[in-house]
Amino acid sequence: MSISIHVSFFLLLLIAMCFNNLTFGSRVSIPLNSPISQAGKILMVTITNDLPRDSGELDFHIVNEKPKYLLKLGEPVGFVSNLAVKQGELRWTRYQPLHATFDLYDPKVDGDHTTVYWSVRLDGVHHSWDNVSWIETVFWST
Repeated sequence: MSISIHVSFFLLLLIAMCFNNLTFGSRVSIPLNSPISQAGKILMVTITNDLPRDSGELDFHIVNEKPKYLLKLGEPVGFVSNLAVKQGELRWTRYQPLHATFDLYDPKVDGDHTTVYWSVRLDGVHHSWDNVSWIETVFWST
């Protein structure tokens, strides 16, 4: 009887460790100087909710993909992707829902950059390659 308890506990621990290590498309870390990143075949896209506190819910998803994400204030969500053009869609629920659709990566704009940052703000969605200098590229629509 004691062995079956130990085996059950071991299996439960193993399952818990497996679920703990899954990333489900959120926070993924690849060093920018890694051979994978430098090869230019993998792109890191980060999107951050920089709206004011208590300004409503902000949902994000990649068009034609699952799942949807609830972006928490100030917590970046990262995605690893290939260099294919994919659209991101935001829905900001406040008095009246607002929407923004944009290319997460555009080879004409982003060129050889291996990291693209997006910041969601009151006036729209801002784009950066260094997470310091920002350009507003997408406005909210109803």
